[in-house]
Amino acid sequence: MKHMKKKLLSLLLIFVMGISMSISYIPVYAADYVEWKNNAIIYPQSGQLVAAGPIYLQWHKLDDAIKYNVYIDDNFQGYVDATNDDVIEYEIYSTSVASHKLKIVAELVDGKNVTSNIRTFYVSKKGMGSGMIDKVQESGLSWYYHWATDPKMQFVPMIWGEGEYGPNWLENPDNKKYKTILGFNEPDFKDQSNMSVDTAIEEWPSFMESGLRVGSPATGVAAPWSNDWFKLFMEKIDEDSNLDVDFIAVHCYLDGPWADTFLEMIDDCYEKYHKPIWITEFGIAEWNQGKWNTNNPDALRDIAEFMKKVIPALDKREYVERYAWFPFDPTDKYGGASGLYDMNTGKLNSLGKVYRNLGNPKGYTLPNLDGSIDQESIPKDIVVDDGYAELLTDPENPEQETSKAPTVNGKIYTSTTTINGRAGANANIKLFVEEIIETNNITTSEREIIETDNTTTSEQVTIKTNNTTTSEQVTIKIEEKEIASAIADKYGNWTAKIPAQKENTIIKVTAKEEGKLESSISVKVYKYSSSSSGSSSKSSSSSSKNSNDKITTEEEINTDIKDTNNMEKNVGWVEDKNNKTWYYFDSISGEKKTGWYRDANTGKWYMLDRKTGAMITSWFNDLNGKWYYLDVSSGEMKTDWYRDVNTGKWYMLDRKSGEMITNWFNDLNGKWYYLDTNSGEMKKGWILDGNKKWYHLGTSGAMTIGWIKDTDGKWYYMYSDGSMAYDTYIDRYYVNFNGAYKEY
Repeated sequence: MKHMKKKLLSLLLIFVMGISMSISYIPVYAADYVEWKNNAIIYPQSGQLVAAGPIYLQWHKLDDAIKYNVYIDDNFQGYVDATNDDVIEYEIYSTSVASHKLKIVAELVDGKNVTSNIRTFYVSKKGMGSGMIDKVQESGLSWYYHWATDPKMQFVPMIWGEGEYGPNWLENPDNKKYKTILGFNEPDFKDQSNMSVDTAIEEWPSFMESGLRVGSPATGVAAPWSNDWFKLFMEKIDEDSNLDVDFIAVHCYLDGPWADTFLEMIDDCYEKYHKPIWITEFGIAEWNQGKWNTNNPDALRDIAEFMKKVIPALDKREYVERYAWFPFDPTDKYGGASGLYDMNTGKLNSLGKVYRNLGNPKGYTLPNLDGSIDQESIPKDIVVDDGYAELLTDPENPEQETSKAPTVNGKIYTSTTTINGRAGANANIKLFVEEIIETNNITTSEREIIETDNTTTSEQVTIKTNNTTTSEQVTIKIEEKEIASAIADKYGNWTAKIPAQKENTIIKVTAKEEGKLESSISVKVYKYSSSSSGSSSKSSSSSSKNSNDKITTEEEINTDIKDTNNMEKNVGWVEDKNNKTWYYFDSISGEKKTGWYRDANTGKWYMLDRKTGAMITSWFNDLNGKWYYLDVSSGEMKTDWYRDVNTGKWYMLDRKSGEMITNWFNDLNGKWYYLDTNSGEMKKGWILDGNKKWYHLGTSGAMTIGWIKDTDGKWYYMYSDGSMAYDTYIDRYYVNFNGAYKEY
């Protein structure tokens, strides 16, 4: 750890001298590699239950790494180029309710690799909508929400009604930690947010500008059944290329335990909108006779059976990201039997325990009802022996266990005064900053450090002043100052108030559990900006093209780009004011990017012209001959089902690579679709495929099977593989050479 102190000293001196420099690779000792291996992964924590859908992995940087490769269950997910950021983030996507193993492989400047210890975590879809989650006995939830935007597992804020969302909400830096937001609550009901479709559409640009992942409004009538509100809302969304929803939020209350009806509704919702689904409220209730109350002796049994059928089925559906049972007050006369816990004590009832025991990934051990965790059940990180392996213990105290390393939720900004995170249960948390007390009265504001000798506290530095290089001895005194402290609760959650800090300040966060050695991390303070990206803001403006006019090759793109010297001298996304074209400049080197580029902040992919660097929009045919669609407003590469607003035609873009899919395609709902082999558009009606067989595709594009009645009034029979029967008998009925059933 002594080497780490020397390295931190050098970095602090760099920050104090106020310089701007490209990434430098500081010599790292083998002990530092061991330190990184053992503490690299920040999120998820060991054995953590995380919510399905996008998962934002986080790990600490390694100073002489040039690249990080990400593996989940030994499958390569992608890579991140090294930056000067202390914490690196990478987005993956999973709706697999299971245990998963994460490792990060750091590629070093000398060509060697250092592999983090392998972290086991679990993915779950199960959540709850509750305003008293802190009181509820442990239910094995991976996320929760309530009907407001004030938070505290993973919280998802909701904008309940009109006027709640706007610039003020996002300008609060504490809200930047959120990744997802839920839309309006039951706008079709007068006793809820009571909002017209037109009003919701007027408000929707605020959601789009947030940079967050946005859930649709959740109508009181289940989305696929809501023809008077939700259907009209989605039609207006489709008509405007600047508007979208990332997933469909569904509310559904049946007045009977009809599991098949519920699941058919979910399947229908996906078939209509081809979007991931969150069921944010569901249960059994009835608002007329009030038969689903706790006085009904059969109610609890029937609802429990409904739950046992539905939840495993939701876990198996890849397009269902999350679900949250609605916990009625058990005294409610309309749906009390669907209640999960006592509203005063939070104690789970019998149905609450059924919900607790369902939806859990294999191998995951539920916390105890009082929230305490059996430490033996938490899977230990697996040490990868790559030449730098060392056990997770202090070498001077090999028998003593180290406290769980603390984490900080989100970034810390110059305006942040409240931070929170996680650590071991009941850990003592302290936050420090290191201050330079004296520097021999030498003014260094315009000097640039070229190299340092870290061997003593009297630093020998080579500096450049007014383009003249000199060597000076700078004696510095560094003092560690405590700025805040906190005690983690029994779940490991902690919150601390801190004084506002300057940009680039390094905050050291320590955690010490009783009887264990202290562990620590360091986090950097970022300059607060109203831009969600933190760099030169990339707005939604770009040159629109008719998305039906496919670009045939990259070389055909207009390369008459004006001199980029007229652009603002900046990094990140920068717009050429003359031609309204966007470019991306590396945040470290300032180099203009070309080719495919992945935004590390959002995880989105963009295509930057390989000659000019100009951001490409609309259809794009890459060098591999594959077609991609790049949003005409934002430029981001689209994945999943995409509807061309100009033609109304649907296309399927591979959910990982973004490549346009052609020919037969089997979707997550198990249905088959046919995508034209040339244009990629989803076909409907009758098609004759390359095998000279006829198939029929319904109004949703899904292949039909069994008996169908066509628009000509004739009956046809489609085999289980979708092909049409002809000149044969089906169930004693004869179909002729044209496939039509002939009546005698």
